[in-house]
Amino acid sequence: MTEHPQNPNPDYQDRDIHLTTVVVSIVVLLVICGFVFISMKYMFRKYDEKMYQAYVPSSHLATSRQLPDEPILQINEAEDLKRHRAYEDALLREYKRQEDGTIRIPIERAIEVLAEQGLPTQ
Repeated sequence: MTEHPQNPNPDYQDRDIHLTTVVVSIVVLLVICGFVFISMKYMFRKYDEKMYQAYVPSSHLATSRQLPDEPILQINEAEDLKRHRAYEDALLREYKRQEDGTIRIPIERAIEVLAEQGLPTQ
């Protein structure tokens, strides 16, 4: 048999991969991933402990878990709405001095005053 000369520039890969290199690379990658996972888990536990120790409630209500005595339910919606509208109508139709010193006048009188004086212009 005659041997064929080898082509110095073949158009294909003429050798196999090194299996040991691939296996070692995979093992090293897994070890690095395991180390990163364990260190992150440790780090987040430490941060969580610090946050828990440094937690200061913003109000005494944040820590108290007292439930109300009874549920406050709206039993008669129509009557409640009627009562609320009557309250609002009374606010619109009466004179009253507010706690901050302003005086509230009825809506009809306010419209009359506005019609007499006109709207402010710039």
